[in-house]
Amino acid sequence: MNSTTNLCQEKPCVGHADEVTCHEDLVCEWDSAVAPGKCKEKFCSRYRDHASCNSEPACHWDFSTCSDKTCANYAQDSSDIDEVHCACNSNPECFWHDNVCVDVHYGACPTMDIVVLFDGSASMAQSFGRHPRGYEALLEMLRDWSLLLPLANDLGKAARPGTGYAKGLTRIAFIQFSGNENKKINGVVK
Repeated sequence: MNSTTNLCQEKPCVGHADEVTCHEDLVCEWDSAVAPGKCKEKFCSRYRDHASCNSEPACHWDFSTCSDKTCANYAQDSSDIDEVHCACNSNPECFWHDNVCVDVHYGACPTMDIVVLFDGSASMAQSFGRHPRGYEALLEMLRDWSLLLPLANDLGKAARPGTGYAKGLTRIAFIQFSGNENKKINGVVK
């Protein structure tokens, strides 16, 4: 209800019926954790100024918008390394490692490539839940998962000591595979 006009007002983001239009709106994000997926308002987008954004511990003011705080944001909040260290360790999603605040889920991972293999057989063309084919279901889940990874944005070299690449970042590859699919035609395997 709009307090000025006394009229009902649509909640932010609910008018976006698909993922593309949802991501075009900077205050919205696509939630694929529910089926079917839906567009929802980003938690920190409700704060419109620097002071109110930074008063919320889960948020970070990024030039002109309020966004969710990531472990990497702690270094931007202060130049005092001890203060950054304490703030990082106060967040259960982060931990301090080699003078860098890293995500607890990936910070202990060695700097190596991740290769994900997925089935390319005919079974992936079948319906999977709300998805018309298994390919779409799997790729949606992998895409959302990969957005959370600290990727190096590097085409050829993983972070190795002495290469100058950022520590704690990695590369990921998706490979579709399928063995030979034997078919029986009139009782004969072809």
